[in-house]
Amino acid sequence: MTSSTSSSNSVAAVNSDRISGMQDDVLLHILSFLPTIMSAKTSILSRRWRFLWAYAPDLIFETDDDVDIVYRVMLLHRTKSINTLRMTRCFPCTDLQFDTWIAYAVMRKVRNLDLWVEGTRILPQCLLNCETLVDLRLSYCCVIPDAGTVYLPRLKNLHLIEVEYESDESLPRLLSGCTQLEEFVLKSDEELLSCYKISSPTIERLTVHFYLSDATSYECRLVINTPALGYLQICDEIYRLARNPESQEHTQTGESKFFAGTVSFPTLTKLELDADCFLVSQFLKNADNLEILIFNEVSEEKKSYVWVEPLQVPKCLLSHLKVIKFVNTVDKMNNFEMVKFLLKNARVLEEMDIIYSKTSDTEEKVREIVLLCKRCRVTRVEVVKL
Repeated sequence: MTSSTSSSNSVAAVNSDRISGMQDDVLLHILSFLPTIMSAKTSILSRRWRFLWAYAPDLIFETDDDVDIVYRVMLLHRTKSINTLRMTRCFPCTDLQFDTWIAYAVMRKVRNLDLWVEGTRILPQCLLNCETLVDLRLSYCCVIPDAGTVYLPRLKNLHLIEVEYESDESLPRLLSGCTQLEEFVLKSDEELLSCYKISSPTIERLTVHFYLSDATSYECRLVINTPALGYLQICDEIYRLARNPESQEHTQTGESKFFAGTVSFPTLTKLELDADCFLVSQFLKNADNLEILIFNEVSEEKKSYVWVEPLQVPKCLLSHLKVIKFVNTVDKMNNFEMVKFLLKNARVLEEMDIIYSKTSDTEEKVREIVLLCKRCRVTRVEVVKL
């Protein structure tokens, strides 16, 4: 009995110290998933752990972290380069502290920078010329300048969430310095600029969210020139969209408007729209290789347009469109006509998904759509009631 107990204790001792038997690089990988202050607390475990946290490649700070501790961590951090610096949840700081932390990250050759800090200030010039930066996410915390050089040769992912801009030229100036940019996410209040110009020969994935205010007299345009675009998501009301501003004679005020006279998206394969049904028609005519369409119409009070059937069947319907998903769409007669048009003309359609709120009128329309799908030999039809 004593021998058995002794053996069990030995096994338990080996299992309990399994972490200490791991290589340092494995432990550092584990520590990289923890907030930095929590990671630093492992220094009390043993002599081996005392400064191990200081070699973790990521620095992650949260709102309740003391600013003095942040400085101390940066002083003790021993790596020559930083993989990720993240300050989120409206981290409190002054302009001087913000600039100091940015300079520190740039000097340590940061690759990924994620900032949501308290206050708004001009983005430091050193960050706009950081040659090691691959992923940049800025939320509510800075102003994009319209002067100075921008050189971000390795930047592939850029997220601008409710940042401010010195002028309409700030955004295109920033994008022009991102020569390898692949993904761009823009979330903004439409009143910040009179024209949002998104021009890049390398962007493959683009997401645009506009948060609309009650101001109905504000004029705003969205200009997109992204020839390599494969994925596009547009949410909320979109004002006039064109290849370049000079091609527009008028700007719509207080309503959604898409102008596609000179716009084409030859590489676009997936499109998500939370907007007017008018946009569906326009994109179908100008995205010949579109394969996936996801549509969720804006609410009735924001709606500006009705479905207008194209004079000619768009090329993408004849040869490429394989998946269609409608969310809260078929309950409106106008959209019901759009759905029927797409089903009758989508020659290679394989999958139709319908998500809707249950009403007696909607139920009847959905049944008709399902029957139409069967006639059109759609391989998979999925209906989901909310």
